[in-house]
Amino acid sequence: RGAAHLVATAVVDADGRDDLVTMDETTGQATVFRQTSSSPLAFVRSTNSPKMSEKASLIAPDSPQ
Repeated sequence: RGAAHLVATAVVDADGRDDLVTMDETTGQATVFRQTSSSPLAFVRSTNSPKMSEKASLIAPDSPQ
């Protein structure tokens, strides 16, 4: 596995919780870690993370409050 070069937080599954998204710029592999609990803080790795182009960037919009 490659290293995560980019890391962002965003609500990616519309549940209102900030999730973690990482991306390996070398391979273009994005990985999503869905937040499953806020107390204690817990994340689960998504099984269907997208593969991006090696030239892709990771942009996450601000989460609505």
